[in-house]
Amino acid sequence: MTASPAFQRIERDVLRLCAAIPAGRVCTYAALGAQIDVPARHVAYIVARLDATTRLKVPVHRLVGAGGKLPAKPADLAARLNQEGVATAQGAVVNLAAILYVPQAVQTDDRSAQPATAPRRVAVERTQRPPEHTRATDGGAALAQLRGLGPVSVGMLVGAGITTAAQLRQADVYALYAGIKAAHPRASINLLYAMMGAIDNLDWRDVAKDRRTEVLMRLEDMGLV
Repeated sequence: MTASPAFQRIERDVLRLCAAIPAGRVCTYAALGAQIDVPARHVAYIVARLDATTRLKVPVHRLVGAGGKLPAKPADLAARLNQEGVATAQGAVVNLAAILYVPQAVQTDDRSAQPATAPRRVAVERTQRPPEHTRATDGGAALAQLRGLGPVSVGMLVGAGITTAAQLRQADVYALYAGIKAAHPRASINLLYAMMGAIDNLDWRDVAKDRRTEVLMRLEDMGLV
């Protein structure tokens, strides 16, 4: 059966973004999908149906599931990643946060508009809908609409696989902060306060004032201060 034009556009977007993932790094289905407003399961489906020729041309082996889990097929995925310096164990990437990479999509139909000095920003064709993290998808506020989360914070959360307000509420914010900190060493403790404030609809400065001792003690136990 011939794929629809819409499916073909999504497939091209996925392949373009995947091609930007450098050797020694990996990207999750969710993080890549968030750039083009596609659920993680759709990205996984597109990758699973690719032919062998495309798999050799595009580094789809650098795409992994939530938590760095490797797809079951093909069987040589771990070996290919190991050859590129990515450690794996028990069917998953080791220390995902440290090597997580998120290609940045430029949603434009004009390929000449893409800056030549910014190869990580990949032009994609889908422009009809805003990214998932800017929409109310869980019956409440969208991630980008939560109190105290600016575009930089939202970008780091999306890179960590958090694309909805519901996912943020369900996450262990300390573990999430640790992962983001590993990928973005310059991320400050204010990000953690902002995540806590966003969950409870509080100003991050109030969270810092009221919970500073608790937070610092927990981060000290985790070796992050």
